[in-house]
Amino acid sequence: MNKKYELVIKGISSHPDKVVVTVALESDGYPTLFSPHVVIKLDRVDGAALELYEAEAKKRAKKIFMDAAAGLCEAWSLPEKRLHSEARYTIKINGSDNSIAGF
Repeated sequence: MNKKYELVIKGISSHPDKVVVTVALESDGYPTLFSPHVVIKLDRVDGAALELYEAEAKKRAKKIFMDAAAGLCEAWSLPEKRLHSEARYTIKINGSDNSIAGF
């Protein structure tokens, strides 16, 4: 299953020394209620066009989402961890007298 993902600018707000850009990750062009988004704060640059802030915000958002995806893939490839209590105790029911023994 191949999905196409796109980074979409959802909002930009301008402050005296910062520009704040909200970037969402959309799948197959359909926004969802639970689509992940990040808020990127950028230092204001004199004379910079809006496109500069959008491009930089998308670049940073892409890195954030790629790092998150890599971390999830790494976590899934690790062997399953068991609680210490699961590995430490075993219960055996003796069939002859139905007694319970713990090891």
